[in-house]
Amino acid sequence: MLLKFADCELDPGRLELARAGRCVPMQPQVRELLTYLIENRDRAVGREELYRAIWGPRLVTDATLNSRVRAARAAIGDDGRAQRLIRTLPRIGYRFVGEVVEERASLRAAPESKDDVGAIVAGTGDLQDVDLSLPSRPSLVVLPFRVVGETSAGPLLAEGLTNDIITQVARSRWLFVVARGTALKFRRGPYDPGDVGQALGIRYVVQGAIWTVGGRIRLQVELADAVAGEEIWAENYWRDPRDIVAVQAEISEVIVGVIEAEIEHAERRRSLLMAPASLDAWSAYHRGCWHMYRFTPKHYDLSEQCFKRSLELDPTAPRAYAGLSFIHWQRAFLELSADKASETDKALAFAEESLAIDPLDPLGHWALGRAYLLKDDLDLAVDELDASVTLNPSSAVGQYSLSYALMQVGDAMLSNEIVARARRLSPYDAMTFAMYAVRAQNLAFMGEHTEAARYAARAARQPNAHYHVIAIAAFCSMLAGDPGAAKHHYSRLKAIRPDYSSDAYLTAFRHRRERNARLVRRTFRALASLG
Repeated sequence: MLLKFADCELDPGRLELARAGRCVPMQPQVRELLTYLIENRDRAVGREELYRAIWGPRLVTDATLNSRVRAARAAIGDDGRAQRLIRTLPRIGYRFVGEVVEERASLRAAPESKDDVGAIVAGTGDLQDVDLSLPSRPSLVVLPFRVVGETSAGPLLAEGLTNDIITQVARSRWLFVVARGTALKFRRGPYDPGDVGQALGIRYVVQGAIWTVGGRIRLQVELADAVAGEEIWAENYWRDPRDIVAVQAEISEVIVGVIEAEIEHAERRRSLLMAPASLDAWSAYHRGCWHMYRFTPKHYDLSEQCFKRSLELDPTAPRAYAGLSFIHWQRAFLELSADKASETDKALAFAEESLAIDPLDPLGHWALGRAYLLKDDLDLAVDELDASVTLNPSSAVGQYSLSYALMQVGDAMLSNEIVARARRLSPYDAMTFAMYAVRAQNLAFMGEHTEAARYAARAARQPNAHYHVIAIAAFCSMLAGDPGAAKHHYSRLKAIRPDYSSDAYLTAFRHRRERNARLVRRTFRALASLG
C-alpha cells in the first residue's frame, strides 16, 4: 500500500519516500520509525515501544531517538516547532497526526537490461536515491549471478549461490546487506558497480557469472568498491557439475569468507586515511582492528585507544567491546601485564558487555569463548565459539578459535577439519601463524610428527608468530627426531623467555587429555637436555 500525506508518498514495500514528486533519501532507522508512526497513527506511541520496534534488544539513548525523529520530520517537511505531522507528547512519546490516504501500489517492471541502469540513476527507475546504507556501517549488494550460454546446471546453481551468499553475509550482522528482492532489479547484468552503488546507496557490489566449459562449471565472481570505483577482489572457480548441491555449499562458503575478509581489510585501509579527529565510530573500530592485528604491545595500546574512541562515539557498538576483550586476552595470554588475573577478568567483562548489547552478534560469542579459555573452562569456551560460528559460519577467526578450543579438549581430528575450513575462508589471514600452530599440535598428538614439525616451522616463520608458537616448533621438531631444528627453535625461545618450561606451555594450551600433557612434559625435558 502507498501511504499518502501532505505532499509525501511513502511506499513501505519498496522502502521509498517521495516528496513533491522527488525521491527523498532516508536512513533505514529513520524510515522504519516514520513507517511505524504512520501505521500506528490511531494512537500515541511510547518511547519504550519505539526502542523495541526499531532497535530491538540494542541499548540506545534518548538522544539517538530524538535525532531519528528530527531526521524523519525533516524528510517529510515538518519540524519540532510546527509539528504538523509528527507531534511530540511530553513524557509519553510521539503520534503521527497528518491525514493519511492509503492506495494500492501499482506493480512496476524491473529493468530488463544493462542500459536501464542509466535510467534508474537518472531518476526514472524504481531504485533512484534509495538510501540503504547506514552512516557508520558498510553496505553490500549481491547481484543475481548470471548464466552465460546454454547450461542445464547453471540456472539452479546461480539461484542457489545468490540466495546462499545473501543469507550468509547477512548473518555476520556487521554488514548491511540489500535484500534479495531489491537486488533482483539488477538481474540482467553485468553492471557498472558505480551505477549500482549510486542507485542503491551502497558501497560494495558483488556480481558474478556461470558458464559450462568442456563439461565443467566455471564460476567468476568479483567484489568492487562502488564509491572508489575499483575492483577489490576477483576469482574464477572450476567445478564438476554432477553434484550441484555440494558445489553450491562449498563455493558459497568460500566466497562469503573472502567477501567479509576483503571488506574488513578495505574498511581498515579507509580508516587509516582519515584524520583521528574525523573518525566516526565505525572507522575508529576498524583502525583499532588494524592496530590489534599488528600483535605488538605498542599496537595493543593504540588499538585500545581506538576501541574506546569508538565507544565514546557509539556506546552501543558490540564489536568495539569484543575488540577490547581481545586486547586484554592477548595481554593475559602473552603475560604482557603484571596482573594477569585482572587482564583475564577484563577480557571476560568486555565480552559479556558485547553480548549484553547484542546477544546475536557472533563476535561477542567469539570474545566470550576465548575469555572462557583463559578461565580454564573448555566446555563453556567450546559452547560459545560454536555459537559464534553457527551465527556466522563464514568467519575465519571464529572457525579458527573453535578449532583452537577443540585442540585443547583433545578432539584433534575435528579441530584439524575446522582449522582447514578457516584457512580456506581466509588464505592470507593475519592469524595464519596461529592456524598453522593448531594444526601442528593436532598432528603431533595424532602421531604424525614429521608433518607436525613441518606445519610448526611454517607457523614460526610467520611475521606475527609469538614465543608460544616458537615453543610449538621446538616441541614438534623434537618429536619428529630433528634435534638440530629443535635446538634452533628452543634457543630462540629461551632468548625471548629464559624461564619458559612445559608448565608455561600447558598454561597457554590447556590440554585436557593427560596423555597429551604427559607428552608435552616429556618432550620439554628432552629439549632441556639439548643444552
